[in-house]
Amino acid sequence: MTKENILKEVLSVFTRIEIYKYVKKIINKMVDCGYNHYIVGGVIRDLILSVTSGKTSSSVKDIDLVVEAKEYDKIVKLMTDITFTSPSRIIKHHRFFTLSIFIEENKDAAIRIDVSIPRKEKYPYDGALPEVSVGSVYDDIFRRDFTINAIALRYNIINKNYDFYDPFGGIDDLRRKYIRILHNKSFYDDPTRIIRAIRFSAKLGFKIEPVTEKYLKEAMKDNVLLKISDNRLVNEFLHILKKGENLQTVVKLFKLYKVANVYREQLGGLFSTFEKKCLEIELEKVKDDYDRFFIRLLYLLENTYGKVAILGRNNATSTFKNAMVSLYIPKMQRQRIYEAIRFITSNKKKNLPPWVEKYISGSYNL
Repeated sequence: MTKENILKEVLSVFTRIEIYKYVKKIINKMVDCGYNHYIVGGVIRDLILSVTSGKTSSSVKDIDLVVEAKEYDKIVKLMTDITFTSPSRIIKHHRFFTLSIFIEENKDAAIRIDVSIPRKEKYPYDGALPEVSVGSVYDDIFRRDFTINAIALRYNIINKNYDFYDPFGGIDDLRRKYIRILHNKSFYDDPTRIIRAIRFSAKLGFKIEPVTEKYLKEAMKDNVLLKISDNRLVNEFLHILKKGENLQTVVKLFKLYKVANVYREQLGGLFSTFEKKCLEIELEKVKDDYDRFFIRLLYLLENTYGKVAILGRNNATSTFKNAMVSLYIPKMQRQRIYEAIRFITSNKKKNLPPWVEKYISGSYNL
C-alpha cells in the first residue's frame, strides 16, 4: 500500500473506534480555536498495522494528543470547558505540560486521553526523570522511545486535512518489522526502554534492529537498569502483565539480554513464577486488557505466595497485602486483588466482577 492509501484507511478506521466519539469533541474544540493537533503514539502504530497487515489489537482505551501551542494554561482552560456524555475528570500535570482526561465508561475501567503542548526533554544523568520544557513538535516526537511509536497523524488547520508526520521513518520500520530507537543515548536516558523493546518485539513479532540491539547490549553491560527505581522496574513488569503477548518470547529475550537477572533481584519469586508459568497465563481468549491483567497478576501471586483457598479468609488478604506493598504494586491494583480474595474466600457467587468470575470458573482457559 502507498502511504496515501494507508492514510485514507487509517482515517476511516480511526473514526469508527469507540474512543473517537470522545476525541472528536477535543479535536473540534482545537479546530474551532485554530490549533494544529497531532494524534501520536501507539494508537497510530496499531491503526497502521491493522490496515497494512490485518493485525488487530485490543480496543483502544488511551490516546495521546499534542496541540501545537505554547500556552499550557490556555489549553487546560479549553479542555475544562468540554463536557462529555459520561462522567469525566481531569488531572493536570503542570511539570510535564500535559493533562489527562479520564472518562468513566464503567466502574472498573476508564478511557484516558492525554493532551499536551509540544515538549522537549533533558536528562541530567542516566536513568533520571527528564527535565521538561516547552519545545517544538519535532522535539516532542524526538522524546519517543521507538520509531514505530514516533508517528503522528497531523491535522493542518490551513489545509483542513490530515497527513502523517513521520520524521524518523516509523512507517518504514513497521513495514520492515523493526524495533529501532531514535538516537544512541536512548537506553541510557531511559533504561526502561530496554524492557519496552522486549515487550514490543514479542507482542508485534518484530526484530530489534541490529544497531539498536548493539546499543541495548552495551547499556546492559553498563548496568543501566540498576540506575532506575524499583518502582519503575515493577511498573514495566506490570505493563507486560497488562499488554504483553507471546510471553514465552518475552522470557527468552529477558534471558538473552540478561534483564531477567535484574527482575529476580527486584521482584523475587514473582518473576521466577512468571518465567515458569508464562505459557499458562498467555490468555489468548481474554481480549480485554483489564481482565487479562488482573487474572495474570492474581495467578502469579497465588502461585508465588500460596493458594487463596488454602490460606483461609483470615490471613489471605494480609499475606497478599504484604507481598504487593513490598513489590510496589499501586494501591488501586492492590484493592482489586483484595476484592477478588474476599469473593473467593467467602464463596460469594453474586455480583462478581467479570474478571473474578472468569478466574474462579477457569473460563479464561489457563
